[in-house]
Amino acid sequence: MNSNMSSANSRNSRLCGCGSGPCIITTSRSSKNPGRPYYKCPRVPPCGTWNGWCEESSPRTTSLAQPNDANGTASALATLHDELHIYGQRIEKFLALCGR
Repeated sequence: MNSNMSSANSRNSRLCGCGSGPCIITTSRSSKNPGRPYYKCPRVPPCGTWNGWCEESSPRTTSLAQPNDANGTASALATLHDELHIYGQRIEKFLALCGR
């Protein structure tokens, strides 16, 4: 992360992908996303894992019901499959950091 950001004192329930605990809500000061809150690793220095924008829904809240999609179940399963792959990569990264 660059020094063009400021940290808020608040924390939330989203966990960092590196396993360091709850993310810190940080506000972007970039020219592309000024004032936009996002989740940052609680470690010092941060791990660099992208944990998402605050206004985006958490992967844990993906809805299986998608009434506007005729293949809602298939679409939801594809999304869950993608999320599982991402979490698998995060676990592998964490284990590598632990020397396993």
